[in-house]
Amino acid sequence: MLKTGSIAAFVIAAATTAQAGGLQPTPAEPVVQTAPYIAPMQTDWTGGYVGLSIVGGHLESGPLESDTRGFGLQAGYLTDLGSFVVGGELAYVRGEPTDDGFSGDFNATRLKGIAGYNAGSFLPYATLGVSQLEGDGTKDTAMLYGVGVKYAFNPNWVAGLEYVVEQKDDFDNSGFDVENRDLALRIDYRF
Repeated sequence: MLKTGSIAAFVIAAATTAQAGGLQPTPAEPVVQTAPYIAPMQTDWTGGYVGLSIVGGHLESGPLESDTRGFGLQAGYLTDLGSFVVGGELAYVRGEPTDDGFSGDFNATRLKGIAGYNAGSFLPYATLGVSQLEGDGTKDTAMLYGVGVKYAFNPNWVAGLEYVVEQKDDFDNSGFDVENRDLALRIDYRF
């Protein structure tokens, strides 16, 4: 009887220990996984482009001034140096004053240097250059400066907004100073 009692005590002790979790494996602590860091998409701005612009602005010539509207064509090339982007552009803008005090259309042929910051799909930039202004039977070379921003929708299509000021004292020896300020909405195709 002693043997049967010892075996029964052992079975009861083993069952009690198993219910208390003594024979169960201890669950592992959960591993917390963090999402990997995904850097913002970096656009490579290197390459040539051509595009169209819709232009609106304000022209002052001596005592006359008028709002203006017109269109433009541009072609250029940019080189991406990592954080900075540099390049050049040749642009043609044809406009017309909306005030009757001016006679005829005017146009500008612009040669611009561009320096900007690569902010991924955005490219804020400054521009400096020269412009050949023509209108009302006169023609002269003016200084040009401005700022703009480009946005790359994809590797080929870029939209932009650019503000440019052209200034020339004593325009074409007329005794009048000329200042033209343009705001252009641009679309470029990159290749």
